[in-house]
Amino acid sequence: LTFTLLNASGQHARFAAMAREYGLEGCAVSRDAVHPVTELPRLYRASDLCIQASKAEGFGWSPREALSCGVPVIVSDVGGMRGDFEGMGLGYPPGDAGALAEKIRQALADPAGMRAMALKGRAYVLERYGRKKAMDDLKRLIEEVRHGC
Repeated sequence: LTFTLLNASGQHARFAAMAREYGLEGCAVSRDAVHPVTELPRLYRASDLCIQASKAEGFGWSPREALSCGVPVIVSDVGGMRGDFEGMGLGYPPGDAGALAEKIRQALADPAGMRAMALKGRAYVLERYGRKKAMDDLKRLIEEVRHGC
């Protein structure tokens, strides 16, 4: 089991210290830099789970990106993620490490169920945020602006 921290929060040293404290130093990998966007799909696809353990969150792009790659997600029920992943991932109360641990155990015990949720999430994300939707929205906006001039 490997845990990888993929963000630019500056919390990499804290992540490594926590991993050592819990006896996971051989399982924890910390990436010091933000990865190019083109590298993220490969990193997501190499994952068994994406865990967004935010205590505050505006939108929650990372779990949506993971779902677009077919990767199951566990998210804290906070901010822009509150209720958005129902049926597409597992949620838990923010800051509740015990609940998060239980959700991780649940996910690892049911890979087929998590995969089914991830595929449902993938379809949702591609429909709601995919390239076709973005292009259709842009076309509609251009038409609105053109007719409004």
